[in-house]
Amino acid sequence: MSAKENLIRLLGDVKGKLEDNAFSSETAVSMFIVLPVLQHLGWDTSNPREVWPEYSLEGTRADFALMAEDKPQVIIEVKHMDHGLDAEPQLFEYVFKAGAKMAVLTNGREWRLYLAFVASAAADKLFQTIDITEHDLDDAAFHLRRYLRKSEIISGRAVKSAERNVEEQTNKNKARQAIPDAWQTLTTHADSPIVKAIIHEVSAQSGYIPDTDDVIGFLSGRADLGSAPALAENPTPALSQNPKPRRGWYAPTYILFGRAYAAENEKEAYVEILTKLRERDPSFPERVAPHVEYQNVRELARNRRAISKRGVEQTIKAARSIGGGWWAHCNMVHKAKYNSLKHMCELENIPFGKPEGLKVDFYGVKG
Repeated sequence: MSAKENLIRLLGDVKGKLEDNAFSSETAVSMFIVLPVLQHLGWDTSNPREVWPEYSLEGTRADFALMAEDKPQVIIEVKHMDHGLDAEPQLFEYVFKAGAKMAVLTNGREWRLYLAFVASAAADKLFQTIDITEHDLDDAAFHLRRYLRKSEIISGRAVKSAERNVEEQTNKNKARQAIPDAWQTLTTHADSPIVKAIIHEVSAQSGYIPDTDDVIGFLSGRADLGSAPALAENPTPALSQNPKPRRGWYAPTYILFGRAYAAENEKEAYVEILTKLRERDPSFPERVAPHVEYQNVRELARNRRAISKRGVEQTIKAARSIGGGWWAHCNMVHKAKYNSLKHMCELENIPFGKPEGLKVDFYGVKG
């Protein structure tokens, strides 16, 4: 059984005991939840040079400090199960005194993870919340391993992941605030993609082009189409009396690490996703390439001609660069591109089919 599977099993056991109210004190939470979780994350809980209980801080003490090179990297404050997690000022005081980069506030059930030195309010320092009783245990294990695993803390990858998470949340908030203005723009201009798409679809279904003002009025909630006047005797015909929906109106979309994108087609989306993954982590192709090499093709290769093992020119010509000297095999159907992305995400522990990882919507397949 893998380390992640062992952690999931532990979390399942803890969840059952939480539902039975088995933990009656902070000490119980520390001994039977926090320490076992840390142990499953690679920390030697019997070694105070790794997990230092009651860490002294200028006249006060933090419940735990996760140590590396004799310096506190993460401060953990544990609260009683029945108490709210409202100890953020105290936690940040500990973190400031310790000089740690990350902090955790937990009552065993809920784990709040903070990036300590973000120059903003406490709510902005919070970059991940994990609720063992509410969240999928696989997701809970994924986030605990991503941010608190010993190897991730010591290497600095945990802090970098947290910084990216904070940046993505900040960008997401900015995007959310811009939605009303974007909607206003897209629903009040005759040349907007939404208005054009509705005109096309109405034409396809009715055989006639609707009035642009009717479409804009409908989108803005002003139109009373139920009392709209009847069509004129010679209404304006669409380009075809029996138009067929055109493939070009379907724009593939994807969400990568919480940010949404649209692409011109599935091939462009596939290349964009691989490019963004490589830009986010330049070593990504090197790790994944050996696992996506098959009898006739390599899905990732160092040069274009290496994509096809048999030298098939069509396959070689279809290959696209994802930067950094890497090329991607693109001569495949949408379903194959989807499966390829899913496989790569599984190899990299990136949640697939979920907005916090990668969620794609290709023509005829989504997940």
